[in-house]
Amino acid sequence: MNKIITTQELLQLMPFLLMLAGPVILLVIIAIKRNHLFSWFFTLMTFAGVLVTVIANFQQLPLNIAMLTVDKFSLLYTGIFAIVGIVITLLSHNYLEKTSDHKEEFYLLLVFATLGSSLMVASNDFVSLFLSLEVLSVSLYSMIAYLRNQDRAIEAGLKYLVLAAMSSAVLLFGIALVYFETGALSYAAIGAKLGKTGFTPYLVAGFAMIIAGAGFKMSVVPFHWWTSDVYQGANSPVTSFIATVSKGGMVGAMIRMFTIIPGLENNAVVLVLTIIAAASMFLGNILALQQTNLKRLLAYSSIAHLGYILIAFISFGNGGTQAATFYLLAYFATTLGAFGIIAFLSTSEGEAENISFYKGLYWRKPALAAFMTLVMFSLAGIPLTSGFVGKFFVATSGVKADLWVLLFFLAINSVIGVYYYLRVVVMMFSNKDNQVETIVCRKGVSAGMIALVFVAVMILYLGVYPSGIMELIQKSAIN
Repeated sequence: MNKIITTQELLQLMPFLLMLAGPVILLVIIAIKRNHLFSWFFTLMTFAGVLVTVIANFQQLPLNIAMLTVDKFSLLYTGIFAIVGIVITLLSHNYLEKTSDHKEEFYLLLVFATLGSSLMVASNDFVSLFLSLEVLSVSLYSMIAYLRNQDRAIEAGLKYLVLAAMSSAVLLFGIALVYFETGALSYAAIGAKLGKTGFTPYLVAGFAMIIAGAGFKMSVVPFHWWTSDVYQGANSPVTSFIATVSKGGMVGAMIRMFTIIPGLENNAVVLVLTIIAAASMFLGNILALQQTNLKRLLAYSSIAHLGYILIAFISFGNGGTQAATFYLLAYFATTLGAFGIIAFLSTSEGEAENISFYKGLYWRKPALAAFMTLVMFSLAGIPLTSGFVGKFFVATSGVKADLWVLLFFLAINSVIGVYYYLRVVVMMFSNKDNQVETIVCRKGVSAGMIALVFVAVMILYLGVYPSGIMELIQKSAIN
């Protein structure tokens, strides 16, 4: 007999329903009359509504409905994604005014992509996980190639389309193998079956393919080759989304999967994840050392940061999942700041992505230089920033789990990262021989400035007073 959804259950699903209804309503409005300012404001209100409903439902009992679990963990990630969506929307208005003729559709793609990531975290079944991933991926294809008058955007979109389709096929085949062996698609049923039979060859192959598909979305080694080209080819607001919400959705989904399927914590899986984490840290940082393009530098450094997150992920029951979530939040703030500056300084003639562009920025725009310095310090893990506290929590979980080799690699790679992050800072405070002053756009910057100020406050808040957020993360842990 089919179960009827109650009013309370409908209210608990409201964050996801708003992200579903918002773009549909906006699409109808665009068909009637285009208005960039209205579309922008409507998107802000949609994300604000999502955030309000997340807060309103946070103390409710977990809801298991169909193939989704709406609990504190999924609501926490949905709330974080909504805040990131607000920041990206604020940064996008002026950027799209300068670079795009058709601006309104960008916002509905942004909300749909955020919905996909949120549903990935809430998924308790491989069917809903795959469908949510496809909602995210299809939206991203269009977002990456959105500036269709730019060849590199089309190239990046096509590259991501082909590689993402391949990774989805690998993930789907892995799910099929798991279903063939267990006869189940829900995480709980698979975990129960795994507890009785242990790992069989089919399950080993299936979960290996699932990890490979997830690794592509998180851009960890050896599934990272798309990252630099897509980061550079996509416009900065989209790149900031890929680096934050897109990756965060898969991290949250993997945390839920590994928590509900405890058999995945065996030695073979830990060994594979350890190798991936170590390779991501070293290769990401080494490749970042060679970059003169800031977006490519951030692309390669993001690979290293996901390697750091994997250390906490591997720690499992030693506070690792909470450390991974905090580090992810700290990484979101700093990454939004970095790409926010690039978007803020970009013009219709091109993006402010070459590191040489920032030479002497302090002497032209001291406030922006100070903000960028804060962002680079946080990425490098300098004390009193969110990045430092995030690494501290990761290291603490690693110590509890006796991951001494990975912690040694973390220390080495943190030193490597300091070099190329501080290289950007030194460039900004060097002599005045540059053209920053002549190409900075001064029109319509208030929304972008609000976003940058908010990001700066978050970086400092998480770095100075992390206990409040960490307590919230601990309360949101999956039981």
